[in-house]
Amino acid sequence: MKTKMTLLIAVMMTVLLGEKTQTKASETAPPNMALIPAGPFQMGDTFSEGDPNELPTHTVYVSPFYIDKYKVSNKLWGEVRQWATNHNYNLAWVDPGNGANYPVYKVTWYDAIKWCNARSEKEGRVPAYYTSSTQTTVYHEGQVDIKNDWVNWNAGYRLPTEAEWEKAARGGLSGKRFPWGDTISHSQANYYSSDKYSYDIGPSRGYYLPKGTSPVDYFAPNGYGLYDMAGNLQEWCWDWYGFYPTDAQYDPRGPISFPFSDFGFLYFGRIVRGGSWGIGALHSRTASRGPYPPFLGSDNSGFRTVLPSTALDPIRVIQTQPVQPTYSDGPKKEDGKDSLVLVTHGWQPILKPIDISWVDSMTNTIRKYLVNQGLNNWQVVAYKWAEKAHTPLPESALDRGKEEGVILGRYIASQGFGHVHLIGHSAGAGLIQTASETIKALRPDTLAHLTFLDAFVGFNYEERGNYGKGANWSDSYFSRDFETSGEIYPFTESQLEHAYNVDVTYLDPHKPQVDGYISTSSGISEPCRVTKTTHGWPIDFYANTIMGTATSEYQGFGFPLSKEGGNWDYALNNYTPGNKTPHLLGTPDPPCFEYLYTSTPAVIGPTMNFSDSPTQQSLTGLIQKNGGGIKLTTDSPAWLATFVTVTNPANLVSFDAEFVSVTGAQGLLSVYWDTNTIGSVDERAVQPGLQHYSFGFPRVTGNSSHVLGFRVDPFTNIASSVIVTNVSLGLVGPDQPFSLVITTNKVNGLQVYQLNSQARFNYTVETSTNLIDWKTIAILVNTNGVVRFIDPNTNNAPARFYRAVVP
Repeated sequence: MKTKMTLLIAVMMTVLLGEKTQTKASETAPPNMALIPAGPFQMGDTFSEGDPNELPTHTVYVSPFYIDKYKVSNKLWGEVRQWATNHNYNLAWVDPGNGANYPVYKVTWYDAIKWCNARSEKEGRVPAYYTSSTQTTVYHEGQVDIKNDWVNWNAGYRLPTEAEWEKAARGGLSGKRFPWGDTISHSQANYYSSDKYSYDIGPSRGYYLPKGTSPVDYFAPNGYGLYDMAGNLQEWCWDWYGFYPTDAQYDPRGPISFPFSDFGFLYFGRIVRGGSWGIGALHSRTASRGPYPPFLGSDNSGFRTVLPSTALDPIRVIQTQPVQPTYSDGPKKEDGKDSLVLVTHGWQPILKPIDISWVDSMTNTIRKYLVNQGLNNWQVVAYKWAEKAHTPLPESALDRGKEEGVILGRYIASQGFGHVHLIGHSAGAGLIQTASETIKALRPDTLAHLTFLDAFVGFNYEERGNYGKGANWSDSYFSRDFETSGEIYPFTESQLEHAYNVDVTYLDPHKPQVDGYISTSSGISEPCRVTKTTHGWPIDFYANTIMGTATSEYQGFGFPLSKEGGNWDYALNNYTPGNKTPHLLGTPDPPCFEYLYTSTPAVIGPTMNFSDSPTQQSLTGLIQKNGGGIKLTTDSPAWLATFVTVTNPANLVSFDAEFVSVTGAQGLLSVYWDTNTIGSVDERAVQPGLQHYSFGFPRVTGNSSHVLGFRVDPFTNIASSVIVTNVSLGLVGPDQPFSLVITTNKVNGLQVYQLNSQARFNYTVETSTNLIDWKTIAILVNTNGVVRFIDPNTNNAPARFYRAVVP
């Protein structure tokens, strides 16, 4: 009997050269509460259709907090009130209304906050409200107009501020009229419907039936899991009623006093929000706001409570003191040694365990070779910086490697070596390049040889014109592989302008071949066979040339072209760096799609204007904003956070920075995206002048709000000062979603699959039988938005899963 095969089409978008991670809060939400994440949002009426008090729209940053999923019910109110009555609280009795699961109403603002305190104490929490700024006497009775500084904002249950309420009500959506979208009907909320407003589209008019409140969990929740954020009952907020400010706000708590004059009327009221069963659609909008006397209860008013959260908060993160980086010890010159070979690794993906064992293996092999050749004047060192290289993105490892290289170069120069051979893999290329530049600047007579093994050149390929520069000679050995997205972006396959470039792909004895397919107007293209190897193969290639296990196809390349390898002079005389057509070793594939090796660099957006952007900044240090740049100067930490609304998908921030401190400063510039520290720049280890940096962060979608922060810390008593300019957001990879589908067509009895995706990008297809182990089977060259392909091994497994992958 033939086994029926199960097929799954799975779509997965991977991130550049590895997965990205984002720190998540470890807190567990209290029962029946939801966590509202920290961050900025646009507060106010984006449609300009409500009352003038809903304008201007402005950016508000809110720290994380928990909020009740439901309005306080009659049942919960009664349970807490009974406890409160027995513990010296003075809370009025209120009509239980329609039943236990209906929202409590006719509660005054004063009773609402006293009830919050009672709920806190009943559960063993520290209360939030007190009768003075000393916060010694808990508010239990009477009608006391509690001031902002009488509140312990980091303690127990309290009413939401107006800003907290609106952020929660929007449910993660931006610029929408209601918590779910731009129209309203009785299927979504309990309110008074009429044909007065075009966005009130329900077929039924008047009161929702039956007239009055509905259960607290009757309608569908918003994006944060909150019920009844529009309609049923208005909700008390903390704030006194007042005008909105025009500038950005950070955790605003409203006016500090009353009364308030609004267009000729004198208002005495705390804010109520959210509409009600007896009020029309206009006031059910998320932006709608109004005052109500705090001493009055109403058939249209209820409330819900919030709790503080210790979840990660971008502002809290940026306020935390970072640790000054430490660096590995450089190689101390041994007696009788005048020349140095140094081997170092590159990026270590954060989702994989650190593995740099090859560095020790290669250095041990070189030592054995030197002993056998009687070359006793050479010192061999394995240089390890694995913890710094263990990052979400190779770009971060590259920047850290450059800093490491400056410190290393200074140390090597101080030791007085006459000839240095620096060998670096992947992002380690940046380390050996800056080390060489530093050595040559301090000791110009030192001979420097740089060997790049599958060198990572950065997301914008900026290092192509840098690697090898200033050295006496450099060689670069690279392979075409899946691991570094080489079939799409030449991040490790670029031709270096100052090194002799050698393609070693076809020498790999274990090299796999896959089918390549290209877009056609109809049907399926004839596949072409494409050889792909691994990011680590250039390491093995070079090790083979040290051990003498190279074949004639190696043509004498690799370690033999070094000074210690014996053919240094031959290399200098015969191989001129900067060859645009790489020297090819081994037997290449027959001609295939030229599109397979086309490159699409990162798309960088417009430069930010800090003078126009809403920001929050430290009270210490000196922060200067000048259009597209900022200058941070310390006497103590100085930081600035700007609230960014991303209009297009993004996954990296690009900027230039330069320290302009006086001699002796040891500043550290840290860069933040939301709750992630995405990179840092160490003043002790940077090259002089304006330097360019690109730091990656977890991919974000368009029309979302985020926090971008810069902080500088001094680590001596000398002030540090740094200029940051040309700050832009960018994206590497497609900005549109894509999908795999099963077509109704077959070719030679094999099912045809189809990729629907953004054109101008190449995709790989991987298969698995267990959703754990994935194998690449095809490269899809997308020129018109659709690529069709087949899997020749379809019938060889009882279950087979497919996914498309792209940086």
